[in-house]
Amino acid sequence: MGEQTGPVVYDLSDGSPYLSQQPLEDHPRVYSEVTAQRLDAEVERLITQAHQQACSVLTEHREALDRLAQALLQEEVLEREQVLAIVNGGQNSQGGAGSEQAPQKTPSAGN
Repeated sequence: MGEQTGPVVYDLSDGSPYLSQQPLEDHPRVYSEVTAQRLDAEVERLITQAHQQACSVLTEHREALDRLAQALLQEEVLEREQVLAIVNGGQNSQGGAGSEQAPQKTPSAGN
């Protein structure tokens, strides 16, 4: 799982209490309290790291996100090409479906 727990499986039972909707109290634990605390700490670390990474990505791309949000407020539905144009080039998608731009050329495998 991580630095503190290592690449180990701690439960080999057939079912998961989360998937089978069984109460957690009915699910026997096959590891010690110390190991449970390590697992909890590792899960918390992974979640915190993922949250920080998500915030960083959103902050880094904030301008594109704001442009996309404004375009969605104006048009409600955007095609893939419109989203790519807004995010990549900052182009505005005003004018609705009738204002589509010429498709961009993409290199083919044979060229």
